[in-house]
Amino acid sequence: VASSPPRDMLSPPRRIGVGLRLEQRDNSEEIRVQEIVPGFSAHASGRIHAGDIVMAVDHRPVQGIHLEDIKALTIGDEETTCTMQLARGDPPHYYTVELRRFIPAAGVLRGVNQDLMSIVSQRASSSSSRGPQPQVSRESIESLGSIRGDSLHL
Repeated sequence: VASSPPRDMLSPPRRIGVGLRLEQRDNSEEIRVQEIVPGFSAHASGRIHAGDIVMAVDHRPVQGIHLEDIKALTIGDEETTCTMQLARGDPPHYYTVELRRFIPAAGVLRGVNQDLMSIVSQRASSSSSRGPQPQVSRESIESLGSIRGDSLHL
């Protein structure tokens, strides 16, 4: 399990997600795991798979909840836990995973940041004709709270 980089004890805790890319397909209330982000807690657990259905986050059912609201439930202070209830298969097998939020080792995070920076650059260049665009901070990219099409990184 990767450990977080040292943090100044006087600074506030960093906010971090669990490393899941979720999707909600049209005409469906199901929230599915689209991708597990390497290096984050969901990946480190080894228990969550692409295609799993998210049933609840911290014992709060997510059916009918917008992806942005689910993001708010999964992001928390570094070193805190997030409990997720999921389902897999048909008939469904229900299971619970407790994930400790941590920032991955620098090498893993650097690779993820490069992928996200590439997406941000592509979006900026494709929308440059629409006038000035808001700047995207490195901190927002590192939080993995970016929407990609119909999916969301958590």
